[in-house]
Amino acid sequence: MITRSSPIGIVDSGVGGLSILPELRQKLPNENLLYLGDNARFPYGNKSKSTLIKYGVELAQFLIDKEVKAIILACGTLSSNCAQAIAKEFRLPVFGIIEPSYRAWNKHKGKTVAVWATPATIDSGTYQRIFRGQPNIKYQACPTLASRVELDVQQVQLEEKAEVIVLGCTHYSWLDLKDKKAIKINGYYELVQEVKASLWDSGLLNKGLPGKCAFYFTGDIT
Repeated sequence: MITRSSPIGIVDSGVGGLSILPELRQKLPNENLLYLGDNARFPYGNKSKSTLIKYGVELAQFLIDKEVKAIILACGTLSSNCAQAIAKEFRLPVFGIIEPSYRAWNKHKGKTVAVWATPATIDSGTYQRIFRGQPNIKYQACPTLASRVELDVQQVQLEEKAEVIVLGCTHYSWLDLKDKKAIKINGYYELVQEVKASLWDSGLLNKGLPGKCAFYFTGDIT
């Protein structure tokens, strides 16, 4: 039975989605959070859409069995390839990171933009659709950046001339990007505000004790 104290489920292909937790904890301090990282099948960026939908539904089912009241796809690849399939399958609120990053970009209109994401996210065309008609935007598939984070290699030298970089993969938020001039956008603030508003509207915003976090991974995270 879903109640106000039911957890919010957060799913990612590995450790990338952990970068969202500080924003969630700050803005929703009373919410219980349940994190699921599928590091056993990482990386996701080279998988087909059908495979990603299969993985996404399986991971969502795990969260549903834990009686979560909402699911955050803290993964650009899942957000762009299977958010609708998961929402249709389970009929509960599902939030991705694509639209929030677009809303965050709105504050920087007029600047040159590079969208960094996994090959599967770029190939899905999701970012291209939401940015449709906007000038000065380049889409950059980054096949190895997420793997660097999983291996704890964090420093990356940018070869990017854009004024704004949309980080379309939550793993990228962990990177120490040496080029400090570009504005980096992940949309976490906008995402959490969306989740908070949805829970408020549905009467499921938790107002009890400070929330707790539980963590699950499908593989060894040593």
